[in-house]
Amino acid sequence: MRGGCQWNHLPKEFPDDSSVHRTFRRWVESGVLDLIWEKLVEECEELGGVDWEWQAADGAMGKARFGGTS
Repeated sequence: MRGGCQWNHLPKEFPDDSSVHRTFRRWVESGVLDLIWEKLVEECEELGGVDWEWQAADGAMGKARFGGTS
């Protein structure tokens, strides 16, 4: 969650980047994202056969702008 989102590149349907970032920080500090993750794990556990060695809530990928590397 540290470098995956450029707040000023969010779709125009979202509020301004400062508002979105403030909301995100509030959710992190209040534990909302941890609760969402716990619920996802709980629901996926019920499906069985989930390999928990590697986890991701979002698998979006794209080219690095300006030829950057990771």
